[in-house]
Amino acid sequence: MNDSNELPISIETKGVTGRDGYIIAESLVFAIKYIDELPDNIRPTADKNDIIKILNTAFPTWEDVLGPG
Repeated sequence: MNDSNELPISIETKGVTGRDGYIIAESLVFAIKYIDELPDNIRPTADKNDIIKILNTAFPTWEDVLGPG
């Protein structure tokens, strides 16, 4: 990796399935939606924030491709 903010995966990463990057990004968006449905007293807000950082770094166009989290 060239930059500390780069991850070895992107939305275009083919990997095992031919669309690994897309599946990973989609899974992270599903995780955000699940977190948002949890009651406030058990909602892992720090995890959600970290997931968004991962999405923004590895998949900068994630909202264009998958819609808002």
